[in-house]
Amino acid sequence: MDRLINNLSGMLQQEFELTEDSKEIAAYGLYMLFSTIIGFVSIVVVGFMLGVLKLALVGLLTASGLRVLSGGAHSANLRNCTLLGAIIAPGIAVLAKNFGHQIPL
Repeated sequence: MDRLINNLSGMLQQEFELTEDSKEIAAYGLYMLFSTIIGFVSIVVVGFMLGVLKLALVGLLTASGLRVLSGGAHSANLRNCTLLGAIIAPGIAVLAKNFGHQIPL
């Protein structure tokens, strides 16, 4: 993915005559965009496979809102972050589906 981002940021630099600093900022933005898309898609796929897509999306949106305010946890790399997200969000959805009705309100 790094090569793709470097190529795209290089194209942006040429097209918009960006400085080297601006190119690095564009590369970081592309990295954040791609990592967000990859994480979202992985959660959707796993949630769909487990039959809890709607609950996984509700959990994802709730956690995303909280993460913006709290900063969230950080993984060592994108792979670990994606794997954790693909396990945790659908995992919470499975727990809610199977045990949510047992919680008295």
